[in-house]
Amino acid sequence: MFKTILIDDEELALKRLKRLLAPHADIVDVIATETDGDAAVSLIETLKPDLIFLDIQMSGRTGFEVIEAVQHLPWIIFSTAYDDYALKAFETTAVDYLLKPVAPERLAASLEKLQRLARSSAHGEEAEYRRRVEHLLEAVRALPERQDTWRRLQVRTGDRIRFIPVEEICFFRAAEKYVELHTTQSSYLLTLTLNELGKHLPKEDFVRIHRSAIINLHYLDEAIRQENGLWQVRMKDGRRTRLAVSRSARSRLGLV
Repeated sequence: MFKTILIDDEELALKRLKRLLAPHADIVDVIATETDGDAAVSLIETLKPDLIFLDIQMSGRTGFEVIEAVQHLPWIIFSTAYDDYALKAFETTAVDYLLKPVAPERLAASLEKLQRLARSSAHGEEAEYRRRVEHLLEAVRALPERQDTWRRLQVRTGDRIRFIPVEEICFFRAAEKYVELHTTQSSYLLTLTLNELGKHLPKEDFVRIHRSAIINLHYLDEAIRQENGLWQVRMKDGRRTRLAVSRSARSRLGLV
């Protein structure tokens, strides 16, 4: 049984990962969760977990900076929403990673790999694992400076993953526990939050117009003033979707 801490700056991602880990309770015992990188360092040193699931991109410290800061080195399974960032660095190490949204079968494979590594460590290979982690950190430091802007998003449809260029996305809309991604003809569900999307979408193209919606300005057709003084926008998707504009977002669209 691995005493485990889950570290991600998105609460929704933590809840989903905890739910996905529930069927593996015989392997993983989640003893804590954390959303802040600085606090995660203290938590790791205090609780000394056997395993951490660690988001790479967090506000404050990144996942890599968390690892550099701790003295206690647990087993690590990284997670990232990027399909390219730093993944080449992982190819030469035995440290595992998961792409968001995490697929249950991929999580199961990571846990199997973890158990194999742990068995090897029991035979005196812990130093080798530490060397691999150091090698990973060195490889990441050598990467060109990463752009913080996403250029495509991956969406799961059945047993396939599609990659949607951001320039083809009309808008995002919150829908209960998920976010809908809409192109001109199709829609998909994401487990990412609007807050996380807002951090990484091109700022010159995407505007958050409401707590429940982010739009691509290239697909904005018109703004419509309602009788009650509130505003809506109409998008250029196939359904000519209308979305509410919050009072605080009016200035972002020039509706003053």
